Amino acid sequence: MDWLSSGRRDTFRYVLVDKETMAEGEDLGMFVDGGRLDFDDLSPLKVSGSLPYYAPPDVGFNYLRVYSTSYLKGEEEEIMHGTFLVSTPGNDIRGALRVGSADIYSTLKIVADASPDTPVTLPAGTDAISYAAGLITSLGLPVLADASTYQLNTMLSWDAGTPYLEIINELCVYAGFNSADVDPSGQIRLYRYLDPAIKQPTVEFDDKRCTFNPTIKYNFDIFDIPNKFVVVLSNAEEEMSAVAINDDPLSPYSTISQGREISRQEKVSDMEGLGTLQAYARRRLAEVSSAVESIEIAHTFIPYNTGDVARLIYTKADFAFLGVAVTKSVSLSCGMPCNTRVRRFVRG
Repeated sequence: MDWLSSGRRDTFRYVLVDKETMAEGEDLGMFVDGGRLDFDDLSPLKVSGSLPYYAPPDVGFNYLRVYSTSYLKGEEEEIMHGTFLVSTPGNDIRGALRVGSADIYSTLKIVADASPDTPVTLPAGTDAISYAAGLITSLGLPVLADASTYQLNTMLSWDAGTPYLEIINELCVYAGFNSADVDPSGQIRLYRYLDPAIKQPTVEFDDKRCTFNPTIKYNFDIFDIPNKFVVVLSNAEEEMSAVAINDDPLSPYSTISQGREISRQEKVSDMEGLGTLQAYARRRLAEVSSAVESIEIAHTFIPYNTGDVARLIYTKADFAFLGVAVTKSVSLSCGMPCNTRVRRFVRG
């Protein structure tokens, strides 16, 4: 389907999903157009949203799956947008109707809300990703993890009550993975970090096709952006540090351009050698530097995911931008209008 062509018609389905089997059940017809899905690559839950209704949905402790079906010039395409926990905190009574809005959350909320009753201690040699995947499975959730051979170099421990998602995301950092993600089916994903600078763009906004609102919000603030990042490894067996410095005279964020050092520090408990620690320091410096420059685009719906590399070509404004889509808000209404924030990535 040509998503940039005009005349597309969109409809939406809201399907009950059994929590135990993940099997789909009946369509729920009490939801009305006007809902919103918020995808945020920087948030722990990754996806949340709200769905207006005219009668409280009877979901119980099961999940709700959201689909759109688009029709254009004889073509039809269905997209699964997400599988969610549902909260209905209250509603307005209007005669026979109970009008309200359901709050929805990705299945990562189950991982974020659960915690161990006793302290967790992992010995050196523990397979970090296998252990993280096992925690997710123990909570009754499906998980798909990239292969990893990383094993902890030292013993790690967490206090009782530490959210499982916090433990999992810390293990992902040490293994060189992204924080835990979730796919539209509700399956938790653990996958290896890939520098966005080596990715190819998967979505393009071009004013020749009129796919976006001509008013682009541009954010650029370099005042407090770090140009130095220190990572300190400290545990019972060893202590070392790695430093990444941006001293490129051509970079507006560098120590030379700014005329001062702006430093940030992060402490970690496990990392495989100084080389890995140094690579992580460079990664973190690039990530915090990326926050300096971004654009916000209002556009028609295009299928892509947060984390994808996006390119803007705005010929009339003599402006181009290449970066990572970090947030995307989708309106569940005619045309599925979207708002996307694209953040410039810094090549390390």
